[in-house]
Amino acid sequence: MGSRSSKRQPPQSSITTSEDSSDNEVNSFTCDEIHRIPIDQSDTIGSLYDARQDLLLKVSALNIRSAVTTLEKPETYPEINIGKLKGKKLSDVIGIDKELYLSIYLKIVDSDGISSSIKHPFTINKYTRFLSYYYPTKQNQLNNKHTIVKSKNIEKLIANTNITHVVTTIKYGIHVMIVLQLSPNDQSDLDQLLEKIKEQLTENTFDISTTEQNRFTHTKVFSNIPDIARLKKLADVCQKLTDIKSDFSQHRPIEYTLQPIRHFCPSYPIEKARFVPLNQQYMDQIEPYLHQLSLRRRKWNISLNIEEKQLLEKYLMQAYEEFRQQNSTVAELYHVRVEQKKNLILQIRNGDIKQDPLSKPLIDTEDETLLKAISDVIKLCNTFREKAQLIDNLMKQDIEYLNVKEGLTKDDNNLKRIKTQIVHDNEKKFIYCFDEKLEKLNSSNWNAFYTQLINERKNNSKLELVYADFSYCSCQLSQMEILPSKEIDQLRKASRAESTLNSTPSSSKTKHPNESNLSRNNIINVLLLGESGVGKSTFVNAIVNYFNFDTLQKARSSEPIVLMPVSFLMTVGDKFEEKIIRFGDEDPNENHHHPGQSVTQHCRSYVFTIDSRTKVRLIDTPGMGDTRGLDQDDLNMEHIISFITNLSHLNAICILLKPNESKLNVVLHSYFNRLLSFLGESVHHNIIFCFTNTRGTFFAPGNTGPLLKSMLASCSFKDILFKKTNTFCFDNESFRYLVACKKNIEFDDYQKEEYQHSWVTSVNETNRLMQYVCKELKPSLQKDWTSIEHAQFQINRMSRPLLETIKNTIRNMILLNKSSSKSLIRLCPSSVNTNSYICMECKRSIIKYDDIWILRDELHILSDRCDRCQCDLSRHSKANYILKYELYEKKQKPSLDEIKTNLDQLKHIIIQFAYFYKYLVHMTKENDPLLSVLSRMINEEKTICSYKENHILNANLYDELKSFRNEYEKVWPVKMSNQKSLSLMNVYSLIKNAREMREINEQLSMMKQTEDIYMNEHEKQVSKGSVNNGIDKIHKKH
Repeated sequence: MGSRSSKRQPPQSSITTSEDSSDNEVNSFTCDEIHRIPIDQSDTIGSLYDARQDLLLKVSALNIRSAVTTLEKPETYPEINIGKLKGKKLSDVIGIDKELYLSIYLKIVDSDGISSSIKHPFTINKYTRFLSYYYPTKQNQLNNKHTIVKSKNIEKLIANTNITHVVTTIKYGIHVMIVLQLSPNDQSDLDQLLEKIKEQLTENTFDISTTEQNRFTHTKVFSNIPDIARLKKLADVCQKLTDIKSDFSQHRPIEYTLQPIRHFCPSYPIEKARFVPLNQQYMDQIEPYLHQLSLRRRKWNISLNIEEKQLLEKYLMQAYEEFRQQNSTVAELYHVRVEQKKNLILQIRNGDIKQDPLSKPLIDTEDETLLKAISDVIKLCNTFREKAQLIDNLMKQDIEYLNVKEGLTKDDNNLKRIKTQIVHDNEKKFIYCFDEKLEKLNSSNWNAFYTQLINERKNNSKLELVYADFSYCSCQLSQMEILPSKEIDQLRKASRAESTLNSTPSSSKTKHPNESNLSRNNIINVLLLGESGVGKSTFVNAIVNYFNFDTLQKARSSEPIVLMPVSFLMTVGDKFEEKIIRFGDEDPNENHHHPGQSVTQHCRSYVFTIDSRTKVRLIDTPGMGDTRGLDQDDLNMEHIISFITNLSHLNAICILLKPNESKLNVVLHSYFNRLLSFLGESVHHNIIFCFTNTRGTFFAPGNTGPLLKSMLASCSFKDILFKKTNTFCFDNESFRYLVACKKNIEFDDYQKEEYQHSWVTSVNETNRLMQYVCKELKPSLQKDWTSIEHAQFQINRMSRPLLETIKNTIRNMILLNKSSSKSLIRLCPSSVNTNSYICMECKRSIIKYDDIWILRDELHILSDRCDRCQCDLSRHSKANYILKYELYEKKQKPSLDEIKTNLDQLKHIIIQFAYFYKYLVHMTKENDPLLSVLSRMINEEKTICSYKENHILNANLYDELKSFRNEYEKVWPVKMSNQKSLSLMNVYSLIKNAREMREINEQLSMMKQTEDIYMNEHEKQVSKGSVNNGIDKIHKKH
C-alpha cells in the first residue's frame, strides 16, 4: 500500500529557501495533477472537483471525450497485506493522500467507502489486525489530455462555481480494508490462519472450515464496493472477493487522477482555480499532530461500563460529576480546535495565508494543551475505573466503602471533628482510614496498610470493616490509621485501639522509606542479567506462571501465560527424535534462529500486578557472551545502561546463572564490573542471584557457587552478599514441560512426578523471591547513582543539546551585532519516532531565518534499511529529537548581556567536561563525543557557505565555531599538574547547571519523550487476571 500512497503525494512547495514569490507559488500549484481515493463514487470523466474541500461538485461534467481501457499491465495477483495495526498509520495502510486525510479528519468532507476507516472509532491495540486487498483492473481516461474547452461553454456551465480540477482518469478495481480484533488466547493460531487466507486470496481461492471461519468474531469492513462494505464476516468478504475478481462490471472506482481546470480552460479565473497544498514544513507539523490526536481520541472513546458508572454515581457522586464536567469541557475544546484547524487549512489551500517558514507554527501551545487535556481526562478516567474496581473488590470481601467527603453533612476542615463523626456514625465498625494523597507520598506504607485491612477480614470474619476514603476531603490525613472504638477494643481484646502503619505486623522488620520517584511509580523494578543461553526469557515466562499457578495440575488445566515466544529442542520417543517446540506469538525482539546469539535483541520489560497497588517490572536484557563478538557485547551493555536510565529506581539486579558451570564466562565478570561501576556503591545491596535448571543439583547452586564466590572476591566490590537470603534456585524445565504438554508431547509417569515436584519447589522459590525483593530490599534510586561512568553517560547524552545551544547562542549574538532587523532565533525541539536518523550524506534543505541560513533536520526512518535513501547505514546518525526554529517574540527576546552571560557559562561548562573526559575518564581526543558533534556542526556551516551566495553571517558563525573548537582542543595538550583538580561532585554540579538552562532543558525533555515512547513500545503489560492467584502469596507472609 505504501507504494500506492507515495505516488499520490500532493505536489509540495519548496521550502529550501524563503525567497519564492507568490507568482511562482501560484504556478507551481496550478500545473500539477493530483490523485485521490474516490469518496463520491462518480464514474464520469470531466467531473469537476474542488481540491480545497476535496469535494466532487454536483454540476454537469465537462463534455470531453474518453475511453475505457484495460490496464496495459493488469496485475495478475491482487496486492494483499496483513499485519498488526498498532503502530501503523491508517492513512499509510489504505494508501490515502495526506491532503485528503486532513480533509476527512477535519470534517472538511464526509468520508465514505474505504476512506471512512480514518474516522471510525474502532479500538487499536496489540490484538488488532488488518487485511487489505487492492486490485486495479481497468481505467477510463481522456483521449486527448490537451483538450481545450471553449470559454463560453465553461462560463455557462460553471458561472457561479469554484473549480480547481477536472477528473481526467478513473481507475477501477477492488479495494478492501478489514479490521479484526483477535482473542488474546488465540493470537498465534489466528495470525497463522490469516496467512493462510492471504495465500488463498492471492490465488483467488477460499477454502477454510466453518470452525475456522467462526473464530474471527469482531470484524469491521471498509471497501469501495458497497456490497462488500455491508458484510459483517471475514469469510463472507473473502468469498465475495473470489466471486467478483474476474467480473469487471462489479468493480468500482479506486482512484481519480485530476488535472487543474486551467489546463482545459486557460481563461478560467485563477483566483477560483487556485489550490495550494500544504508544504512539507506544515504537513510535517499537522499530520503527526492529527495522528496523535486520533490515537488519543480512540482511547478517549473507551468509556466506563455501566457497573463502574453506577458505583461511581453511588459512592463518588460529586467527584464523578466534576470529572464529567471536565470531560465535557475538553470535548468542547477539542471541537473548537479542530474547527480552527479546518478553517486554517482551507485558508492555506485558498492561498489566503502564505506558507512562510518564519510564520507562526501550525501547531501551537494550545494544541499541545489539548493533547495534554485529553491525556489528563484519559488518566482521570482510568483512575476512576481503578477506584470503581477497588470498591467492587471491597464489596466482594464484605468490606464497606465510605467516601468521607460525601458522608459529611457539611464541608469541614477540622480533621478531629471529622474522625469523631465517623466513629459516632459507625460505632460497631472497624474503620481503616485511607487517602490516595498518602499513597502518592509513600506507596509502600499504603500497600502494607491495605494488606492489614484484607488480613483483618480473613482473621476476623465477624468484624464489620470500613474502608474510609479521605481522598476527596479538603483536609488531609497525616498518616493512615485505625480509628479508636471501645466496642471494637473489646471485641478484638486489644490493649490499644489506635493503630498506624508503624504498628503493623511487619513493623518489626527494618523499614526503608521510599523516595518520591518510587512513590509515584508504585513499581518494583527487577533487572535480569546473564550469559546468552542461560534462559532469561524462559525464566520470565516461568516465574509469572509459578506466581500464578501453585501446582502443575492447575497450570495444565489453564492456558500457560506466555509473555514472549518459546522455542526449544526436545528429544522424544524411543528413538530420541529431535523436535523443536515453539509456543507463543512471533516477536521480532526474540531471535530463536541463530544459536549462540542472544535470543533477546533489545531490552524489554514485562509488568504484572502483585497486589492492588504494586506492580513488578521484570526487565529482560540481551545476553552476555554473544557469538557476534565483544563489539556486540559492548553494544548490548550500552543499550542496557541507556534503558535503565529511564527508570527512577532499581529494586533488584538479578544475576542469572546455571548450576555446575566449569568456569564463569569472562564477559560476565566484565559486565558485572561495568554495570556496578556505572551504578555506584548504592546498588550493591540490591544484587541477587537466581539459578536456572537446578533440578539436577537438588535446587542448589552446584559447582557454580564456589566460582561465583571467587569472582566476587576478585572484584573491587567487597560488600556484595552471596547467601541463602539473596539466592534463589529454580527449574526452567518444569515450564518447558508445561509447554510441551500443550503441544501433545507424551511423558512417562516418572517424568511427570519429577516435574510436578520441580514445579512446587519453583513456586516456593518464586514466593520467597517476591517477598525478598518487595519487602526486604531498599530501592536504589537513580539520584543516588554516582560514578565516573554514570557522569560520562549523562554528558554524552547531553552533547547535542549542549552544542546546539551554544551554536544558537553564537548565532543570536551575530544577528544582534550584524543584522539590521535585530531578530533572534529560538530553538523548538520536538520528540520523534524511535527509529529516526539523520543521514550525513544526503543533501538537506537550507532555510533562511532573518539574515542567516539554517540546515534543516530531515528525518530518515531506519529498520533493516532506510526509508528515504540508499546510503550506507553507518552514515546515519541517531536522532533523539528534531530541531525546528522560530523567531523570538519581542517580549521574550533575551538581551545582549543575557546572551553573553549564557555563552560564557556554556563555554566554561563544556571545556570543564573536556577536562573530565581527559583526566577522569582517560578518554583519547579521537573518541571525544563533544568534539565529534562540534566538528560536524562546523562542517554543516561550511556546507551552507558553499551552497548559498549571501552567506556572510553564516561565515561569521563558521569562524566563531572554529575558534571555540580551537579553545576546546587546548585542553588535550595540558598536563595534569597544570590543571586544577576536578572532582566527580564538581562534574555533577556542572551537569546540573547545564540542565537548568532553558534551551538545553527543552531539548532534554524532548529526548525523554522519545525515550518514553521507546519504553512503552518495549513494555508488555500482563493482564491483571493473569496473576490474581498469586496475590495472596505475598499477603500470607505478612
